[in-house]
Amino acid sequence: MTIACYSLKRVAAGMLLSLALIACTLQVGAAAQSSPMLNKEELKLLLASAKTSADEQKLVSYYRAKAERLTNTRLAIASNLVASSLC
Repeated sequence: MTIACYSLKRVAAGMLLSLALIACTLQVGAAAQSSPMLNKEELKLLLASAKTSADEQKLVSYYRAKAERLTNTRLAIASNLVASSLC
């Protein structure tokens, strides 16, 4: 391949990585605003004593935010791998 082709791939990979990181940042920010994270003790207590739907909703929010963080981390790692493989 020519040098121009490698440069184009690097630019495309950089743009892809930038867009993925921006999307991850926006999603994490939205999740953080919608539900404050529980610490370990609060989570343990809530798991043991949840009786109302509000308590259950706190647990749902916690686990959704955790899943979203893990998904965003996985996407960022995948984007980095794609970008490094194009170089």
